[in-house]
Amino acid sequence: MMNKYSLLALSLVFTLTAAALAPINWNDYNMDANGTSFYNGQACEIKNNVFGWDRLQNPDGSYFTTSKRPIVIVIDSWKSSKVNAYIAQYLLELMGYRTQVVSRFQYIFGPELYSNVVDLEMEIWTGDFTNYAKITQYDRVGVDLGATGYNGVAGMMFPSYLLDQYPEYSLEFWKFLLNPKFRSIFPPSGSGPYVTVDGAPICDNTPGTCVNNTYIPSHCRSKDANCIEMLYWDPGYSNNVYQRLIDGLKLPITINFVGDAAKDIVNEALKQKKPILFYGWTPTVFLATNNFTRILFPSTNATEYVNFTNGES
Repeated sequence: MMNKYSLLALSLVFTLTAAALAPINWNDYNMDANGTSFYNGQACEIKNNVFGWDRLQNPDGSYFTTSKRPIVIVIDSWKSSKVNAYIAQYLLELMGYRTQVVSRFQYIFGPELYSNVVDLEMEIWTGDFTNYAKITQYDRVGVDLGATGYNGVAGMMFPSYLLDQYPEYSLEFWKFLLNPKFRSIFPPSGSGPYVTVDGAPICDNTPGTCVNNTYIPSHCRSKDANCIEMLYWDPGYSNNVYQRLIDGLKLPITINFVGDAAKDIVNEALKQKKPILFYGWTPTVFLATNNFTRILFPSTNATEYVNFTNGES
């Protein structure tokens, strides 16, 4: 499964910056402004700056860019999002603009755009948000400025040393999952840890997505189903994509949502050279510094994908 990282901006960013704004209650828009301090990177001053518009003056002698309200940039929790956001911050400040960098409380996309309180979102997983097309194509409260220059690829992953241990199993192609002997090398359903946050499950009460930290398709609910378990970070990542993939191809897989504990669990399996199946994505430092293989699935097949839109209860 592949998602393109996109660069998103409100329409007419620099025109919008001319308007003065009333004080914003950032919490109302799922935005974390670090109190009133924001999350800006350290100032980067360049002597004899001749690259931007910082010396461009209005008729009254005031500087054009510094007379505008700050340009608001959103960062998310992963490193590449922060790198892109801070590059944008420094380039804008080089041109003389003021900036404010904010983060999200929850990975929800949209309220900040409809309310016109942010200007730039430098990295978005378009596949994570079912409302992406509505925001950019129908309501047009945001403009997709194109890919950032690299693709984000999500998928079912396993340690590559399993290819050497089981060379005859063709583990890199999805149909091995339909062979009871081949898939039995992976931990069975229900064998992973049950992880809570402040005593509560990571996710619950969402049939078709997650109930009590798990997704169990109907074909894995009998005692003799012989299903295996895939570890998953958070149901908001590639929202419902893998639940529907499991449904559509009748994959004998259940999902165990373990949050940030997933990385430690996978690392422990790596130390012991054990089989483990998990949801992962690139680019990340974790995948770049370990040797994993992504399971390949069919690209387009109407007969195999016909059930993907029919979520199970």
